[in-house]
Amino acid sequence: MVHRANAPDLTIAAELRGSIDAAMRRARSRGISRERIADRMNLALPGIDRPITKRQVDSWMADSKEFHRLPAEWLPAFCWAVEDESAAEVVVRALGNEMVDAREVAAKALGDAHVEIASLRRKVGELTRRLST
Repeated sequence: MVHRANAPDLTIAAELRGSIDAAMRRARSRGISRERIADRMNLALPGIDRPITKRQVDSWMADSKEFHRLPAEWLPAFCWAVEDESAAEVVVRALGNEMVDAREVAAKALGDAHVEIASLRRKVGELTRRLST
């Protein structure tokens, strides 16, 4: 049984809201309006019942709309729409992890492949020496 004393503090509301707001401001500086954010999110979420509207996007940042928050299942679409992953990073960091991009994953895979090649070369060398004696 987990006790409250052992539970981490995962309160991220203020940080998440701040990262969403900052991501929208950075998107606007690149010419992506809130209306365009809604349009792009709708493209990325073809299975939702009702399309996301600019009004909804506006409500996610309005102080007066305390209970109008970006649903977690829409977070990946939001990050894609604004071309900014900082909001997702807030969630990942809260869990004690870090995000890596595809290039970092490929670099690690390449390094692992080089290690495996070196290991196989050593093994081939050893087997060759055994067979030549």
